[in-house]
Amino acid sequence: MLADSRFCGQCHQVTNPEVMLRDASGAPTTIEFPLDTTYEEWAASDFRDGGSNEQSCIDCHMQKKPGEWAVADEGPIRNDPRDHLLVGGNHWGIQAVMAADPARAAEYADSFQLALDGTLKSLASAASVTLVDAPQEAAPGEEIAVTVRVENLTGHKFPTGYAESRRAWIAVFLVDENGVERPLLGGYDADTGEIQHEPPTHEYRAVHGKWDSEAGVGEKEEHLALHDMIISDTRIPPKGFVPSRTTQPTQEIDFTDGNGGYRNYDEARFSLTVPANAFGRQTLSARVYYQSMTKEYIEFLQSENRTDSTGDDLLAIYEETGEAPPILVAADDAEAPLDLGEPPANTSSSNGAGSSGAGGNGTGGESSTGGSVSGSSDDGGCGCRMPGNAPDGWLPAGLAGLALAAAARRRRTHRRH
Repeated sequence: MLADSRFCGQCHQVTNPEVMLRDASGAPTTIEFPLDTTYEEWAASDFRDGGSNEQSCIDCHMQKKPGEWAVADEGPIRNDPRDHLLVGGNHWGIQAVMAADPARAAEYADSFQLALDGTLKSLASAASVTLVDAPQEAAPGEEIAVTVRVENLTGHKFPTGYAESRRAWIAVFLVDENGVERPLLGGYDADTGEIQHEPPTHEYRAVHGKWDSEAGVGEKEEHLALHDMIISDTRIPPKGFVPSRTTQPTQEIDFTDGNGGYRNYDEARFSLTVPANAFGRQTLSARVYYQSMTKEYIEFLQSENRTDSTGDDLLAIYEETGEAPPILVAADDAEAPLDLGEPPANTSSSNGAGSSGAGGNGTGGESSTGGSVSGSSDDGGCGCRMPGNAPDGWLPAGLAGLALAAAARRRRTHRRH
């Protein structure tokens, strides 16, 4: 029974029996509002029992540990037992629990670290990203077209779970020969907690809200228990997905395969602007970032709690833990060189370090491999900062390791075939 995915579905298929789902016109249905549809997503995919890619929940979230091991202290020895490390994608949630009870975190430090590391490993297996098409030459200030493909490798939507803040998105960076990075797409402003919106990237998330009878539209809002409408759902479906009324993707991103089914990948084409002072041989890097909590939602919870100090305590924990910085889930290891030509003879160039990026929304700082990229309002940058090239002190220890590993992967030389 414990190995049956239906057991997992008891907690990962959640509805609100007090509120009925409304359709796009605002008319109520007889369907309880879906808060978490992870199990249903899996059951409607090729990963389901009897599916062409059959895998149970524990095949991914409770993997086998090769060899002979005791299943408990002084317990019986078994061959290839399941690892009892149940992790998903909520890396920040683990950090928040640790910050809320430092004494317990210290007492079980090894176990907490195991959970943190396991979560990063789980996230690294969730999706892949490929820079499908990009130019090899361009001029500074020129618009270039790039195509990025993001594939969902999980047995449910990417990302899945409650619609409270979980999101992933595409980022494209320009990296010079010294490792200086600037976002052309999908940069992140750590001060505001916002993703760079110009140019717009593809963001994968679910947004819930309420029907506004006066305005005649559904409006996004954060009171989970009051939600009666699915405002948006742009999460990438799993392979072989057959949606229902509660799991139907919305139309902002087209996942249809042209044959009545749904693709488990998004192939997006973007028009990006090369920074006007970028020269020399540089590289385009496509990435996928993920957050399990946002500044917007934390501030909502803090402002709505008027009975005690819990909201303030949560905000303090959020700030203490680094404000849930984006986690690098996937990066295209294959190099995509971009020759921007030599700088004019009378121009002193640092390959664009310290200048604005696409549309004036670049980073305003400098970086070497493993250095920091941080913006400043003094130099016209937007303040976008991304994990992947930040110093250890800026990120929690687990994220810093992931960032450095990702930077090392990007330095390897791969030729695109």
